Amino acid sequence: MGIILPLLLAFNLPLFAGCSTILISAAPSQEQANPQPQEEELAATIAASFARIPDPRKLRRADLEATFQLVDGISAACRDYLTRFPEGKNAALVNVTLARVMLLNSERYIATEDQKQKNQTGEGLSDEKKQSLREQYLLKVDGIAATAYGDGHPAEVRSKAAIVRAELHLRLLRADESCEFYQKALELNPNARNSDETSIKLIEALERANRYEEMSRLGEETLAKWPRSRFLPHLLFFIHKSYRHLGMLRKGRDFWLHWGPILERGARGEPLDLPGGDDPWLPDVTTRPDFKVFADRAGFYVSFYQLALGEQGDSLAGLLTYIDQLQSRRIAGETLSMTTKVYLEMQAEPMARRIDHLHGEEAPSLEGADWIQPPPEDDPDRRVELRIFCDGRRAGGRQEAFFEVLGRLSAEMRDEGLRVTWIAHSRNEAQAEKEVRRIFRLSQKYGQKWTIGMEVGTTASILDRHLVSQGGVVLFAIDSRNRIAWEMIDPMYWDEGLYRQVVTRLLAESNR
Repeated sequence: MGIILPLLLAFNLPLFAGCSTILISAAPSQEQANPQPQEEELAATIAASFARIPDPRKLRRADLEATFQLVDGISAACRDYLTRFPEGKNAALVNVTLARVMLLNSERYIATEDQKQKNQTGEGLSDEKKQSLREQYLLKVDGIAATAYGDGHPAEVRSKAAIVRAELHLRLLRADESCEFYQKALELNPNARNSDETSIKLIEALERANRYEEMSRLGEETLAKWPRSRFLPHLLFFIHKSYRHLGMLRKGRDFWLHWGPILERGARGEPLDLPGGDDPWLPDVTTRPDFKVFADRAGFYVSFYQLALGEQGDSLAGLLTYIDQLQSRRIAGETLSMTTKVYLEMQAEPMARRIDHLHGEEAPSLEGADWIQPPPEDDPDRRVELRIFCDGRRAGGRQEAFFEVLGRLSAEMRDEGLRVTWIAHSRNEAQAEKEVRRIFRLSQKYGQKWTIGMEVGTTASILDRHLVSQGGVVLFAIDSRNRIAWEMIDPMYWDEGLYRQVVTRLLAESNR
């Protein structure tokens, strides 16, 4: 399922209620009495078979073999058509379909090549080789889609080709190019049946390109235009992400206060009073799981924004209500989704515990740390401290991008009184040496003026005092009176606007 699910979601495919398939071959066998299909018939057969690719939300592992056979049959029929009718009237559309099924097969192709290598040498392909093969394959698919993207083809066909090119450019980590193709697809066929879905994919591509203001603006425009989209829960989630990326905290809080109850009603299958029609809207039954997934997060998000706004009491009350509701459902016998369990156990519960016991109180002591860079001392200019708990081994990859953001904020706001303290933990001396090297490398790039300490040993008294688990990543904000005022679990680079707003608020409050 993991091989084809992301791709099926990317293609604006029609929903399919079952998994019965009609397989098509490159050409009829000699035993078949009927003559080879002519151009129109073959093109129609390809289109009908493509429409039978299952909806990924209904796809089961038992369906995979039949689905792969269907995809392979479509691919063979497309190649047959293009060989026999290279200038056929449906050639451009067939090229788009071929590009789509090849994109569906991309990870399957990599897996096949990896298995071939294992059979020959006993070892699979390296990650670098896999990525190289992936890029070569996707560029080949792009060349096929490009043949249908030319000016001489119908706008509807060019729009479909643009969507394929947008998807594969996103896979090639070319987010800006992906945005351009999604935008072109909407311009070429603005009244397409799936324009709402294409708009949401453009919003996602804008996020990947770090173009958050455009993401937020398009999200709101799409919601105003398609408030009854079957993808409404996903659209709401992307709008929320744009608000937190940009630090639009009040807007984010009020957004979930409004939409949370609507998502809950949708999850229960109740009609929704939304713009876009005279009668209440009843979402399709297949979308109810999506409504439920995001309804289960809404209460947490309200508290998340409230804490960032300094509304500590409301945030804690909301979290306790959120936790109680989910635990009550568990006791009643409901099996919570994995995503909901993560929000409950890894976010809401530890957050609520620290808000209740630590927030508004004097920040716990850092006694016991070995200092890699100078320890905190009396600093009359310190007005706000960002205190990050993160082991060196967790500070690479995406987390390193967060440290780059932290370095930028500390450089910009140091004269206003912002200070940064980084605390890491290591279980033993041997591991600690590696940790120190990683930490020192990052500090030289982003935080030469930071306070950085390491706690070594099987006990973690500093972490325990902050109610932080070993290996966890937590960011605290400490105000001018040395009180914990805010926190975030697993902070990432994309929320720079949120961090900036929290620090700006605390700096302003220190002047009162």
